[in-house]
Amino acid sequence: MFRFLLTRVSLLVPTFFGMTLLAFFLIRLVPGDPIETMAGERGIDPARHAELLTAYGLDKPVIVQYGIYIARVLHGDLGKSLITQESVMNEFLALFPATIELGVCAIVFALVLGLPAGILAAVRRNSIFDHGVMATSLTGYSMPIFWWGLLLILFFSVQLGWTPVSGRIAVQYYVEPDTGFLLLDALRAGEIDAFWSALHHLVLPAVVLGTVPLAVIARMTRSAMLEVLGEDYIRTARAKGLSRFRVVGLHALRNALIPVVTVIGLQVGVLFTGAILTETIFSWPGVGKWLIEAIGRRDYPVLQGGSLTYLLGTDAIGRDILSRLMYGARLSLSIGVAVVAISVVVGVVLGLVAGFFRGVLEIAIMRLMDIILTLPSLLLAIVIVAILGPGLINAMLAVAIVVLPHYVRITRAAVIAEVSRDYVTAARVSGAGTLRLMFREVLPNCAAPLIVQASLGISTAILDAAALGFLGLGAQPPSPEWGTMLADAREFVLRAWWVVTFPGLAILAAVLAFNLLGDGLRDALDPKLKR
Repeated sequence: MFRFLLTRVSLLVPTFFGMTLLAFFLIRLVPGDPIETMAGERGIDPARHAELLTAYGLDKPVIVQYGIYIARVLHGDLGKSLITQESVMNEFLALFPATIELGVCAIVFALVLGLPAGILAAVRRNSIFDHGVMATSLTGYSMPIFWWGLLLILFFSVQLGWTPVSGRIAVQYYVEPDTGFLLLDALRAGEIDAFWSALHHLVLPAVVLGTVPLAVIARMTRSAMLEVLGEDYIRTARAKGLSRFRVVGLHALRNALIPVVTVIGLQVGVLFTGAILTETIFSWPGVGKWLIEAIGRRDYPVLQGGSLTYLLGTDAIGRDILSRLMYGARLSLSIGVAVVAISVVVGVVLGLVAGFFRGVLEIAIMRLMDIILTLPSLLLAIVIVAILGPGLINAMLAVAIVVLPHYVRITRAAVIAEVSRDYVTAARVSGAGTLRLMFREVLPNCAAPLIVQASLGISTAILDAAALGFLGLGAQPPSPEWGTMLADAREFVLRAWWVVTFPGLAILAAVLAFNLLGDGLRDALDPKLKR
């Protein structure tokens, strides 16, 4: 046990240095000078520019800057923001409670709805309720949250007037930030009106951020419950005459919660990635919005820490939305296929090497994949695109890098399971070389999970590319990429609902189609699901 713990702790060291290296060097690869960004359009005198470079330590070699950065991090000092001159740690601590409050409310929303829905869907398998829960959860999982947020704002804030459009609390209220959690601070101060104002501002962002975790939790709960309900001890409990509530609630649910709790833990990273988009849409003063603004400012210390003629109407400059959607389908599908092709080819090769050769080579490959997975996927993609420059090809490369670890890990796990089988041993005895064993014998038997992941990966690639386009980093106008169309339509959402609705529906339909394809392939290729 001690040896296992020592091994796991020792792996944290290269992961830590890998994360800091990635965070430190990636932002320095982004074109632009932070000193000139600080000066703005008025420019800056060369002498003053050199003076500021020296003052901030930016004139030193990059390796020296990294050494200084690591020394400060180990002492708990993240430096000062180049723009605000405030401590990065203080800024982070001031904004982090807002992101935590939003994330906690989102996961509570997901749990309150997702767990009961998954349990009831499993108990009433193949019923109308079960099919409804599965269809709804798959739709929620396929939903581009930036479009979902705009729709909710359009309906609940603009049309019904039930919730505010943006912000964290109404301007007429001020609550002293004792803990940073606005709801708690308002209650402690006895400001009931301020509490209700903060709660109204929190509802829509929490629903938007919690939609994907809700869908994942509902699907995982149903899957885990179905597996447990088929066990012998459940049949024994029923034979003893125990009530249905006791069998399901006490015996089945307790054992089914193990994988569900694991999935809930994994959703923490998803929540932070989603918070970047959610906070941008709702102007929520949290860490996600802060990081996006820091990328634009090159703030190194912060980053280191319809009509009859036109069936679907026209956009702001009179272009037919239907024609643009149809042309945009080619772009979005090309993005999905290209991203998956790149990530599958590279991921399969790295996974085969890691699974076959093990040892130091395996550790190096898997630690690199762990480092990439540790960083929020959307934020990493944004930084990569900022380095390469906005554009469709660069967005595809960025998304391919972000999804690469999934294919490496799946391939490695499948290879490790296959290399110990008799047919591989027989091939070795017959004189087969390493390359033949890898690509002719083992890889075809690892294809099933890769095919399923690839079909699901196309939907992920379409969503991520649309998110980059929505943030202005993907395909550039006038290319009719769906995310870019949504970004262009934001300012007209109050006057022309169709310019927001139809591009979002196109994204949803495409992502939902590939998710359904992935589910179908999984059911067809997984022998356990055929029983």
